[in-house]
Amino acid sequence: MFNLEGTLLGFIGGNSSRPKAIVLGVEDEQIAITLPKELRPFITRSVSAGDRLRCIGSTQVDFQAGVIRLKSHQVFVLPPVEQESPPVSAVPAQPRASSPGQRLARVPRLADTPFYVRVSRNKGRK
Repeated sequence: MFNLEGTLLGFIGGNSSRPKAIVLGVEDEQIAITLPKELRPFITRSVSAGDRLRCIGSTQVDFQAGVIRLKSHQVFVLPPVEQESPPVSAVPAQPRASSPGQRLARVPRLADTPFYVRVSRNKGRK
């Protein structure tokens, strides 16, 4: 089984309306993946070169030819990759207590960024 995600580079074989395979760009490699017969008439209408795809399928090893053949069972169209913006600050700003009677208590969170809650020292005292 394989699960590959990459950019569609083009189609291979058959006529232009029913290609037999797609060429997927994964990292710096070009990988040919055979399409199932049921999907061939619809793929050219659904996607075009440059679209991001995820292909799930099976592999078949041909030991005599020394080739691994990939046959897709499912093809998913993925949303385009957004460019990441650089972080605003590498170190989060530390909040300060607003009065001498208050202190900051750290509350654990699932995220990596710290989260602070104001806690009064004199709570419950008169």
